[in-house]
Amino acid sequence: MIFSTSRIGVFPEKGPVKVIWLGIEESQPLLLLQREIEARLGKNDLDFHPHITLARVSHVFDTRVLWTGLSNILVEKTRLEPGPLTLFRSELLPGGPAYSPISYFN
Repeated sequence: MIFSTSRIGVFPEKGPVKVIWLGIEESQPLLLLQREIEARLGKNDLDFHPHITLARVSHVFDTRVLWTGLSNILVEKTRLEPGPLTLFRSELLPGGPAYSPISYFN
């Protein structure tokens, strides 16, 4: 399975920025993987946004500066061929996020 990068973005799209991410283009193999993960977890995420989290943000002093900086980043379309995948749970704690593995996929 090969993934392709798309663009830089943030979550949430409105309000204070919490996450900066690199988008992954949707593809049939990726959507099949998403469905397999959801089936194993017994969960259905209708708001699936394939991405790689680049940074978690706790505070932005000037949102305009952040947006200007992000908009100046040119994302070269890159093909990624991942190996085995580990799905992690992310729990936000006062001292920072804690990650624990949930499931493994070949």
